[in-house]
Amino acid sequence: MPSRDTPVSPITRAFVAGKAALMRYVGRLNNTVDIEDVVQEAYLRAFKKEHSEPIENPNAYLFEVARNVTLNIARSASRRPTDYLDDIDEIDTTASANTVYDKLVAEELIGLHCAAIATLPKRCREVYALKKIYGYTRSEISAKLGISISTVDGHLTRGYAHCDDYLRRKITPNLSSARVPTGSKNRRIL
Repeated sequence: MPSRDTPVSPITRAFVAGKAALMRYVGRLNNTVDIEDVVQEAYLRAFKKEHSEPIENPNAYLFEVARNVTLNIARSASRRPTDYLDDIDEIDTTASANTVYDKLVAEELIGLHCAAIATLPKRCREVYALKKIYGYTRSEISAKLGISISTVDGHLTRGYAHCDDYLRRKITPNLSSARVPTGSKNRRIL
């Protein structure tokens, strides 16, 4: 523990003074990320950088690093399998512009996704629910269930793939068996 005489780094001072504003900023950039994790990661990166070279404006630098961390998370999230709960969260069922039909479709999608989750194996369902419904991080799930992060990743990958496949089959049930005449034989399209 540093003594009272130990000088506090400019980044640490800026972080302590502006943490709430930094958290609001990250939330405005992307409200689907774990804001606390992003802010902590931004601080750690800025703190490390400060030890290798001086930072002229620590407060602005923290915001810049937080923006980059948030964008990196968004990029990596766009590479993962379809995340239906995040898609469903974006459907505003209370907006006046939505029709009754839109609300029914949104409710049906939520119901289908819940049905898909219910068909997952028990451990996979637990991991998937902790991540997608309760918002736990991978490391929190690992600690809570006493399994490795790679096992958590495996369950999440299987869960995403299963739910994606389940929804495709339920939304387009006849597409996979549709036939198209070609000459004297019928061929499957998919």
